[in-house]
Amino acid sequence: WEKTILTNQYELQVSQDQNFKDVWLQEDTPTNYLDIDAEEEGIHYWRVRGIMDGKRTPWSGIRTFEIQ
Repeated sequence: WEKTILTNQYELQVSQDQNFKDVWLQEDTPTNYLDIDAEEEGIHYWRVRGIMDGKRTPWSGIRTFEIQ
């Protein structure tokens, strides 16, 4: 995802449910990327939001990736 100067950290969520009811990864990171180990085949949904001084921005749009 694109880096922004308005945040100093990001929160990433990944789920196989597009409504994020069963999140299998939720992690805060100071970088605008994260290497993850995803083993479950299928479509995965992810979203990210910025964090600045403990305050969180709204979630980004939902994006997908697929493991075959």
